[in-house]
Amino acid sequence: MKHFSQLHRLKTLGMLAICLGMPVGAFAAEPVLAAKPVVRSYTLVGYNRNIKQSDFDGLGKATVLQLQQQLKDIYKQLPDWQSDYAMKEQPLNDGIVGRITLSWLQRYGFNFKIVTDAGYAQALPAHVARVAAFGSAHPTELGVLLGPEFEDWDEEQPAAVKAKDYGARQRAAEAELLELVNRFRASRVTAPRPTDTSTDSNGYFSYVLRKDDLELLQGKDQLAQKLMTLKDKHFRSQEEMKVGLLHTLGNREELLKSLWPVVKSNTRGFYGFLINSTTLDKLEKSNTLEPATMDQLRELGTVYLPSQDAYDSYIADRTNDGTLKITEEEIALLAKGTRVFDNFHLDEQSLDTIHNQLKDNVLNAGMPAQVVRMLEQMQDVSYAELSIFRSAAISKIDFGIGMCKLNAPTNNPYVSNLRISDDDTAALEKQLQVLHPHSVDGTNHLVKGWDDAFQQINALRAKAELCDDATDKQSKELVANIYLTYLGVAIENLARKRMPDTIPTIQIKGGKCGCALDDLPRITYGFYPYWEKKEQVQSINFRALNRVAFQALAVDNVGNFMLGADNFDVTDVGSAETAFVRVAHQYNSKVDWVIQKNDWDGDWKSFSAQSRKAVFAKIRANIMALLTTPMSDTVSKLKGYSTLGLEQPRRGDGVTLYFPNYPDDAEATSEFNTFFLALRTQLDDEGLGLNILVAQNVLMAGRNGGPGAFGLANLITLRKKRSATEPSRPGGPENDEFILVLLNEPSSDAKKALRASIERDSALHGSDRADFLRSLLPVLHFDNRNWQQLEDDIVYARDSFGGVGLWAPDFDNLAQPVQDPSLSCLQSKQLNICLARNYSDPTEEIKLPGPLESFACVQRWTLRVILAVLLAIIFTVVVLFFRFCGAQNFIKKYFLYVLLLVAIPALLVFTMLLLYDPLLARLSSGNLPFFMMAVFCMAILIAGYIYLRQRRRVPMRQRGTLVRHDGGLPILVWRTEASEHGFEWVIRNNGSGYAIIKNVEIMFDNHPFADVKAALDSVLATDTKVQWKSMPLLGKKVDAGGELLALTIADADAAREVESRLAEGQLVVHIVYGGASSEHWITDGKEVRSISIT
Repeated sequence: MKHFSQLHRLKTLGMLAICLGMPVGAFAAEPVLAAKPVVRSYTLVGYNRNIKQSDFDGLGKATVLQLQQQLKDIYKQLPDWQSDYAMKEQPLNDGIVGRITLSWLQRYGFNFKIVTDAGYAQALPAHVARVAAFGSAHPTELGVLLGPEFEDWDEEQPAAVKAKDYGARQRAAEAELLELVNRFRASRVTAPRPTDTSTDSNGYFSYVLRKDDLELLQGKDQLAQKLMTLKDKHFRSQEEMKVGLLHTLGNREELLKSLWPVVKSNTRGFYGFLINSTTLDKLEKSNTLEPATMDQLRELGTVYLPSQDAYDSYIADRTNDGTLKITEEEIALLAKGTRVFDNFHLDEQSLDTIHNQLKDNVLNAGMPAQVVRMLEQMQDVSYAELSIFRSAAISKIDFGIGMCKLNAPTNNPYVSNLRISDDDTAALEKQLQVLHPHSVDGTNHLVKGWDDAFQQINALRAKAELCDDATDKQSKELVANIYLTYLGVAIENLARKRMPDTIPTIQIKGGKCGCALDDLPRITYGFYPYWEKKEQVQSINFRALNRVAFQALAVDNVGNFMLGADNFDVTDVGSAETAFVRVAHQYNSKVDWVIQKNDWDGDWKSFSAQSRKAVFAKIRANIMALLTTPMSDTVSKLKGYSTLGLEQPRRGDGVTLYFPNYPDDAEATSEFNTFFLALRTQLDDEGLGLNILVAQNVLMAGRNGGPGAFGLANLITLRKKRSATEPSRPGGPENDEFILVLLNEPSSDAKKALRASIERDSALHGSDRADFLRSLLPVLHFDNRNWQQLEDDIVYARDSFGGVGLWAPDFDNLAQPVQDPSLSCLQSKQLNICLARNYSDPTEEIKLPGPLESFACVQRWTLRVILAVLLAIIFTVVVLFFRFCGAQNFIKKYFLYVLLLVAIPALLVFTMLLLYDPLLARLSSGNLPFFMMAVFCMAILIAGYIYLRQRRRVPMRQRGTLVRHDGGLPILVWRTEASEHGFEWVIRNNGSGYAIIKNVEIMFDNHPFADVKAALDSVLATDTKVQWKSMPLLGKKVDAGGELLALTIADADAAREVESRLAEGQLVVHIVYGGASSEHWITDGKEVRSISIT
């Protein structure tokens, strides 16, 4: 996992200075003070900030491309250049002077003291071309010019000398640059050999074998070939050579640790000969050489000769051409007086010696091909701890050798196919016999010789019946002893990968499988490989994993949290590092943070008890701040409001403590228990979870054989205290405290051993044992190959423990949609099916979430807001209905539209939330609440509709065509229309009999008027200019199908005013009429109802 020992790496000073607003001179590089002590020192470089991007606007793309290529030739050996050049945008190979190219031009300008006068940008490509040509001819000398030691040396020169040197760099002439480099070399003294201070850095690691690791294991003379790349390569110190060797070995630090002593012992220091005024002055003071010879040597100027051969050749040439007259004795004295240290490097003789010393090394001799094929089954599988990786490697080799074959899982064809043939076994014996022991702990575990070992192997391979437990155990121990004595060091050195200093930002998105389920019978827990850099946004199937540990934070010795090599601010709620929490919560998944510390053997041991207590208190405070500080972005705030505070927008739902290497003494155990119980109390108050992650070896035996804080006995004690304080939490999905156990390999044996150790413990009985088993989650390191074993493990964990965990599973596989739910785990080779089939109701088939379920759960916060808006609208409509007559008339008129647009959507949204919103899961767990709410809502809607139906004034018989035999039924309606005459009010008889108008009632703003004139005067505000004409209506007869023109208004404005009043309901006309019979009716122009007149 992560480490935090390498803090605050600064790539370039100039970019940091810009960001911080520091003053940066044209050619100055100023140091930056870190907030905390920096463990390692790094080179800070300078920039010429007078070089501006706009100065290069006149250069064509082809010229800039050539300029970038030449910069590459100059700086290609620098890690900074390699990092920038590898960027996917290719900013150093695009023909554009962008931000990155400009920074390297500024760096170049600083290195070669470019003066930014008029036209310098046009002349710069030629200057860069000269330096690139110089570097091609003299790569070592160019490296000197670019080094910080040279810059520091030149800055210390007198002003006149420094000005001359600047001029040489500005002209970039080959002879002048060589003379400058020689003069710098002349000032160097013999470099002291560094003291070996290598110690365990207590860094964080993962253990994984990549493809190139396996190729290195199998290839013969691989180490020798890699070392050959360093032949005659000059290094200014052994430490620099060590860094170069690490780079050559692919940054495999453990391999470097084992290889460096051999390389170091064969590293030679090489010396040159410097003839200049300083060395000649020393010789002159000692009267070593004749005065005439000294004068001739001074006339030669400054001369640097990198080797004895170069020195002999140079002196011979000067003697032959008459420039120098010197005796053989003086040549030897001159050599002694001018000898200076030059470099360390590996020459051919050194490499031959190293090759001979490594000939028996398993990496150089080559791992047996059969073993490599067995280890290929572990390729790209990440393991959390060395002990887990070691058990996995041994189990794969054990399956491959295949002793006691009937004791292996008989239902697993994958394991059967791993078994090698007899011929391969014989070849394996021959290849192993040439190896020399190189034990992981310095002990020769294979006491018997190879002959005895393979005699036992062949006998057990041929055994046709089951082996007894003792024999089976002996076969596994034999494989383990071979691994520990001969193979383990090479394999584990390659597998150990240090966590990166900069942890990549987690970028995830939810898959198409909907939300995580809360009602599963067991927990499915996943650990996300946060240390791996993903090229694309990772899709997560939250339905398969209902709790995920996405991120891990390391703890330093004072209790502060670190993310990789950087400080982590537990109060920074707006950072991109927590975006994954919002996504996970959107899909109803619980998010845990792993809190890790493993450097308990360093400063921690020297702390007093009070200091350790203070550190634990700091860790506890940081955990609470991490989880309880609410997220402050707008979306998170709205989500909190949508639940009326029932769901807090927090950065997590719990923590998982991972403290490998924790001391196992009684005092340390007591201190941890105090910390743990106090933390548990605080998390309980906030409704947050607390878990422990521990390796199986530590849980079952305790570290170094003792009980320890993470031994089984202590964890049982902590669990019993939990049960006593929370009797209503029996384990299972309602449990919020788990012990996650990193399971050894093979899991077929390890899971049974884990349960057996708990069953045998005398401190557990009955319900306590059941509760403790339900609090355990075995964590599998699935190899993406042994699917049958995975299914067996999942089923066993379901029946025996509280669920199952997966360490860094294949999330791409997990996100694949299920095509055929009827397939088994082995047939489908999909993690989703393996988990769903065994962690859902066993009586039901695998059910995929429908589109409605996925949408409603994932978008539940949006639906909650929509429901709140709809309820607010409904409340507003109800208030308006009972308070304003106009609103009442409008709602009566458009009741069905109100029902369709407001009430029914609200009912549908509420129903979806009731069914699929996890917050309402308890309410919707039975059918009764749903039916009661649905019946209640429908009853209200029906009652409202019936009420308004009863208020309608059109009798039911109007719906059909009615014919009265005693004269017919008159039906008066009217319409308003605009014609060439202006506004017209036309009364029409749509019935089958004649109608006689008995009375006309005119209402304006609920006030009655005696006639049309009075009503119109009120509507038109007594505008005397408006001309209108009406007909007396009382007593008028309108025949069936006939029409009567009741009112005309010629003025357009007045006509619109009257028509608007009628449409708005302010002007209302009721006409009472009779027919051939004695019945009477009243109409408002649209609806007709019968009345009685006494």
